[in-house]
Amino acid sequence: MRIIVDVNLSESTVEFLNDLGHDAVFAAWLMPRESPDPDIVAKAIEEGRVVVTSDLEYAKIILDSGRGTPSLITMRLPGSSTERVNEALATHLPELETALLRGALATIDEKGCRARPL
Repeated sequence: MRIIVDVNLSESTVEFLNDLGHDAVFAAWLMPRESPDPDIVAKAIEEGRVVVTSDLEYAKIILDSGRGTPSLITMRLPGSSTERVNEALATHLPELETALLRGALATIDEKGCRARPL
């Protein structure tokens, strides 16, 4: 899966996702670190990437666009370490992959994961 990881998560998560066989990039590698969220969404659309973030604003940006892309994974693991984020992604990405490839808003939290089609 092609993924762009928002700057509110760790670069280590990008490396972890690449080690799992995904094509992951860190948003700050593609544009200035302070780029606004809509610019990151536009880059994800341009490159066919799923956005992974802990920022709740992305869902609104994507829904308001009415485009149906990009897919989004919102990490809702308060106060968690990079290791916990990585563990949750490794656990839940396989079950979310089909929905994300079709277009979905997904959430990963302490209870598990869920996805809603765009």
